[in-house]
Amino acid sequence: MRRAARINKKLGYALLLCGSLGMNAGQAADVAGYTMNARPSICVSYHSEQPCTMATTVNWTAPQDSAVCLRNANDSETLHCWEAARGGSVALSYADTQDVTYQLVALDGTLLATCTIKVINRDVRTSRSRRRHVWSLL
Repeated sequence: MRRAARINKKLGYALLLCGSLGMNAGQAADVAGYTMNARPSICVSYHSEQPCTMATTVNWTAPQDSAVCLRNANDSETLHCWEAARGGSVALSYADTQDVTYQLVALDGTLLATCTIKVINRDVRTSRSRRRHVWSLL
């Protein structure tokens, strides 16, 4: 349990550093004012054979009203579409062992923005080692 708290603390510092540098974790370079991000954008799995599962929210904004669709770049599956909207949000459930990239595309197929959810696989059994100190009797 303490190890999980340390990992979460380190991830928090990494996200804080990204925010202080003007970057958003889970956000990629966008086209002509389109922005897109996923929150949370990092999923930590403690067993590499089992998928990392979490609920995430994908948000996007556009400079003008647009007809767009959100799709999974790994399998080109369309997840949600909007007509004449300047922004949108959709809640998704995520369960995978690999990173996933979501894309915001225009109806003609033009790629407008992307965001990625990173998966960190930490096998607790192999990465965990007990420290033994001379002064530790317990």
